Amino acid sequence: MEQTQIEEKLEAFEQEVIGMKKELSKIPAIEENLRSLTKSLRLLRIQAEKNQQLLLQCVETMVKEKLIVSEQTVSERITTNLPVMKSIVEGGKKTTVLDV
Repeated sequence: MEQTQIEEKLEAFEQEVIGMKKELSKIPAIEENLRSLTKSLRLLRIQAEKNQQLLLQCVETMVKEKLIVSEQTVSERITTNLPVMKSIVEGGKKTTVLDV
């Protein structure tokens, strides 16, 4: 009877070793998956940085365009009101844009 118990324990131990070997055989595939994931993450980071730079360029362009439009508007107002301001400075009658 003792021999049977020893054989059963030995069989259980062998099955455990076989299971461990199966798990160990998966390690190379797991390592390859990790390498692939690392590469993908690196590429995603690079793409995110490029997208961030592109977004920043778009925002800068929009700000510059808005500034140009704003400067043009100010310039137009000054040009439009120049006769009125000149008349005020010279002490003459106030003219409007329609008078000019």
